[in-house]
Amino acid sequence: MEGSVIQRIASIKPFSTKTERIVIDKLEKIDFNEIIYMSITELAMKLDVAEATILRFCKKIGYKGFQDFKLALSKDLASETTISDKEENFLLNKILAGLDFTSKNLNKKMYEEAAKKILAAKRLCVFGVGNSEVAVHFFELVLLKLGISAFTSSDSHLQNIFASSLNENDLVVLVSVSGGTLDVIDLAEVCKQKNVPIVVVTNYEKSPLAKYANYLFVSSKKEAAYEGGSSASIISQIYIFDMLYQAMLNYLGEDVTNKFISSETVSNKAI
Repeated sequence: MEGSVIQRIASIKPFSTKTERIVIDKLEKIDFNEIIYMSITELAMKLDVAEATILRFCKKIGYKGFQDFKLALSKDLASETTISDKEENFLLNKILAGLDFTSKNLNKKMYEEAAKKILAAKRLCVFGVGNSEVAVHFFELVLLKLGISAFTSSDSHLQNIFASSLNENDLVVLVSVSGGTLDVIDLAEVCKQKNVPIVVVTNYEKSPLAKYANYLFVSSKKEAAYEGGSSASIISQIYIFDMLYQAMLNYLGEDVTNKFISSETVSNKAI
């Protein structure tokens, strides 16, 4: 089957089953710009149908599954979008909106509890894939300022080996924009079986990965499939890690802060 998502839906409408007609009628009442930010669970709730019904519908119109359907829909919508002169600062506005969203969803108690858990952990792992690795390495560097070594790796095989050696006295931080990356979810499952506390940073509060979180931080806002790993999400992830770092500093007290100031002064003089 060829054509845009809308064309494919229109082509099966005259021959649709009763259940498919219900899905089509309800889809026609929803802004497609909203759908590209939804998980299959959220869309099922919105349409008041089963997730399996949506999955079958996506396959009926020629897509491999819901993610494939969303990707095609995202491309259709993106091809219709043009940037006007008034939108030349759209990237900056998007970043600011992402930071504003992240800040408004800030849970001070959650940051404080996670910070204490990180400081108490015997071993710490911080894992992310794709563009999320940028924020992972930022956190790795600020942790070193506190004398904390975190194991990081982009190799899924090494991630699983190390995760398998952890226990309840350790901690793992998992970063995924979508919260649906299979490699990261597999890591979460391994850690859950080992009773390892998990910190999750994701854009999707109701994602599969979020269900594993002992400490959940929602970064930026939802992205369309073609926007995955945008600068707005990366910067929001870094903001969350910086807030965790500040929470750790506050927990450790002024003596640690003064220690950093003194060491930086010595380094500057040496330079």
